[in-house]
Amino acid sequence: MSSIAYPSSRLTAHRGVARVQRFAALVRGLCLRQPARQEAIAQAQHAAALQEARTMAALARAMNGIAVEDIRRYGE
Repeated sequence: MSSIAYPSSRLTAHRGVARVQRFAALVRGLCLRQPARQEAIAQAQHAAALQEARTMAALARAMNGIAVEDIRRYGE
């Protein structure tokens, strides 16, 4: 069996391997952050739903006030 001679005693990966390793590290990092990201999205959706409910309640109160004024003014 013949040995392969390398220019240096230390083997180095070419740029393609390094690029794949960086991409794999990025994917691992994204997978680890996925639950936190999903939780943040859920919290944002919940906050938006609460804000919409508050807005609708304020609108209902305003419309009720207008209706009461109209009844006092024109009704009875």
